[in-house]
Amino acid sequence: MTAGKSWQRGPRFDKVALGLIARLQTTLREQVPEGKTILVTISAPIRLPAKTAVAMDERIRRWLAGPSKPAELRATINGNQIRVRLVTGASNRSSNVLVFVHNPEVDTAALFDNATLQDRRPNMVKGLAFTAYPSNDVAGTRRWYEEQLGLEFAGPYVEDGIEKYNEAHLGTGCFSLMAAEWTSRAAGSASSAYFEVDNVDELVASLQANGVTIDDRFEGPVCKQASFCDPEGNRLTIHESTTQRS
Repeated sequence: MTAGKSWQRGPRFDKVALGLIARLQTTLREQVPEGKTILVTISAPIRLPAKTAVAMDERIRRWLAGPSKPAELRATINGNQIRVRLVTGASNRSSNVLVFVHNPEVDTAALFDNATLQDRRPNMVKGLAFTAYPSNDVAGTRRWYEEQLGLEFAGPYVEDGIEKYNEAHLGTGCFSLMAAEWTSRAAGSASSAYFEVDNVDELVASLQANGVTIDDRFEGPVCKQASFCDPEGNRLTIHESTTQRS
C-alpha cells in the first residue's frame, strides 16, 4: 500500500481524497518535529472535503502542541473516522505527512503497521503513480493540452467552482495538472514530462502552425525529441523512439 492514495473500489485516484491529502501535507509539514513522521487515516467517503481538511488540520495541530499528548489521536470529523500517530524516523517518501484514505471496513491498525514497516524499507517503488505539473489555471491549461497534444483528461476535481486538479491516464501512470498552491511550486517551474509520440516531425509542424514555439530539438541514433512550454511556462518534451523495439 502506498501513502497518498485512497483505498477505494473504483477509480485509481479519488479526486476528493487527493485534494484533502494535498491540503494536509501542505499545511502540516512544517508542524512535524524533526526526525518524525505523521501517519493519518480517514474513512471514506469524504462528503465535506474542504471543511474536513480545515477541521483535521486544527485538531492535529492542537494534538501536536499538547505538552503530554496521547500516543494516538482518534476523532470523528463530519462523519469521518480519523486516526493520527506520530512515529519516530523520517519518511523515505517526499512528505513527512502520510495520509491514508480507506473504506470503512478496512482495519486501520493494519494500515498503520504496514505503513510503518514500508517506511523503514527503501526501494519500495512499484511504478510511477502520476506526474503533477503546477498550474494557476488548471482548466485553461488543461484545454491547451487537449487541443495541442490530444490528451484525454479523466475529469476535474473542483473546489469553490474552480478546477483544482485533473489527470490524463497514459499507460500505467498519469500526467496531471494541479493547483500550484497544492504542489508548493510555482506555475512554470516543471520540466520533467516526456510524452511518447509516433512522429515528432509531424507533431512539431502542427504545434508550430498553432503558434507554439519549439525551443529545442534533438535527433540521435535511437530517438528524436522536441521541447517547448505550455501556456504557464512548464517545459515538456515529445519523444519518438527510432529503434525497433522487441
